Amino acid sequence: MFGLPSAAWTTFRQQVMIATIFGLIGLTAIWLIYGPWFAITNLTVTGTRLLDPQSVQRLVNRYLDDDRWLVLPNRTLWTMSATHLTRYLEKQIQRRLSVERVVVHKQAPSSLRIIINERTPVAIWTNGTTSGSVDKQGKIIELRTAVDATQPTIRDENAVSFKVDSSVVKPEVMTSWQNIATSMRQANIQVNEYLVPIPVCLPTITVPSDTNASSTTNLNLNNLNLNPANLNTNPVTANVNSSQPVPLPCDREALRYGSPEIHAQLTDGPRVLFDRHSDLAQAVQALKRVLSERTDKVPRIIDVRFAGRVYVQ
Repeated sequence: MFGLPSAAWTTFRQQVMIATIFGLIGLTAIWLIYGPWFAITNLTVTGTRLLDPQSVQRLVNRYLDDDRWLVLPNRTLWTMSATHLTRYLEKQIQRRLSVERVVVHKQAPSSLRIIINERTPVAIWTNGTTSGSVDKQGKIIELRTAVDATQPTIRDENAVSFKVDSSVVKPEVMTSWQNIATSMRQANIQVNEYLVPIPVCLPTITVPSDTNASSTTNLNLNNLNLNPANLNTNPVTANVNSSQPVPLPCDREALRYGSPEIHAQLTDGPRVLFDRHSDLAQAVQALKRVLSERTDKVPRIIDVRFAGRVYVQ
């Protein structure tokens, strides 16, 4: 046909078929990417508590309206990167309110679901004048005008001021507090409030110091001839004792932030002193035994900071 040899015609047909197949594949890819079938039109936001879900939707739509690599549309389900969108939302949201996690689910053919895991309040933190919800990381989520009776209260006796997103204590302190609170609930011990006490610095101590300070030289003269071999020097030491005060380093703010102690003010009862580095469950059981004993005088302080020992005042 057209004057082509049969072999050349066969090769031509094969090339046309291959080009047609690749063309169809290309057109299909363009339709999938730029066509309306897989365009994201349904967007849902769940899990918000303090955060306005409409503000999250606006952020997502702003991201979807942009192009990826200046070519691929973000609004197409196949080309939109859930990982990139997650990072974008976490970065944008944390400018106003920190979140623990953002989860993006793509649901074919045109749905996108955003799950916001906000920081969860575990207690009310107060310095005596200001109150706020605090999470398990020791950060303030929001300020409150009234104390929520449904949540336990932690009062900072140091009266340190704070604001939203302030880190008031280390996460380790909150973990220890949660362990104490759980053990107290299981033991049916009613707590009015928990306390972060004012740290106590160790007093300046006096450390004796020794100073070695003298020597004696013996010269041997033989017939007025100086012999270097007979020149002996024998040091003799004498001790001079002196004492001076040595101040011990103490950073009260660091001690408060890492609070080695957590106290509990029992309802109509004594103040209980816990060392958060000790066996807290064992300390609560020791406290329960002391409270179960009948006594004519209600104790003011119960100290369970020392393993195997309980001190009552």
